[in-house]
Amino acid sequence: MNDTVRARDAAVVLAQVLTAAGRLHDALTLLDGVAREAVASENLQATRGDILSRMGRGAEAERAFREEIRMFPQNLDAWSKLAVLYVTEGRLAAARTAIETMVRLNPGPRSRRVAAATFEAVELPREAARWR
Repeated sequence: MNDTVRARDAAVVLAQVLTAAGRLHDALTLLDGVAREAVASENLQATRGDILSRMGRGAEAERAFREEIRMFPQNLDAWSKLAVLYVTEGRLAAARTAIETMVRLNPGPRSRRVAAATFEAVELPREAARWR
């Protein structure tokens, strides 16, 4: 792993720490700077999406999650966060589609556990039960 990759990964972790501390603008500014680089880094766009969602910028968050998923379709956390965003926006059908696609593209028990946990997190026990 080269120094550029390590620096990008460290920036993603730092942005997650800043987000947890409520410093959303600082976290987003950091990631936007890193995102200008040519090489993709797993979790960068998912973390941006999480921050944008917390800032109430749903359309931008959705684009960030979709970009993460396009580059890293195995990133179950990005799929889960996209589904949560859809639920919070009242788009349950879109959330279901996102989770179904996640499981189809990433078959196995881990994907099913993430699917169930995602719907449990947004207090939709019937949806969660479909994936157990």
